[in-house]
Amino acid sequence: MAHNKKGAKAVADAPAEEPQDPKAAFLESLAKTGSVTESAADCKIPRRTVYNWRADDEAFAAAWEEAVELGTDALEDEAVRRAKNGSDTLLIFMLKGRRPEKFKDRVAAEHTGKDGGPIRTKREPDLSRLTDDELDQYDRLTAKALGLGSDPAGEMSP
Repeated sequence: MAHNKKGAKAVADAPAEEPQDPKAAFLESLAKTGSVTESAADCKIPRRTVYNWRADDEAFAAAWEEAVELGTDALEDEAVRRAKNGSDTLLIFMLKGRRPEKFKDRVAAEHTGKDGGPIRTKREPDLSRLTDDELDQYDRLTAKALGLGSDPAGEMSP
């Protein structure tokens, strides 16, 4: 090992650090940032290249998804921190997302027919406006339309 003029060991003799695999470096950055664009830029790798790796390498694609989950966890942790430190809007969104059964927006719309009754999908005639003779005629026409006959006394029969 070489010594400098003062007798100290030279640092230049230390083993050089091996460069990190570019895929591993990208995945490590993705797990920290949650951003493909930022991670590719950090590693000086074109975005298209990392997308090609993901398309061509199943193991890399699986590791990518895991890294995205880790990055998302980090984003969520930051959102929780900010929500606790004064962002009411963010706090509301966090609660709605984590406990929707308790904090979701509740909107109920009920539809009813006239005077709160059932909704009628078919128009029904108002028979109260007809005279007795008109009602008799209506009954005969309805029976005829339904294929029902009438007996000689004028009563309807099936």
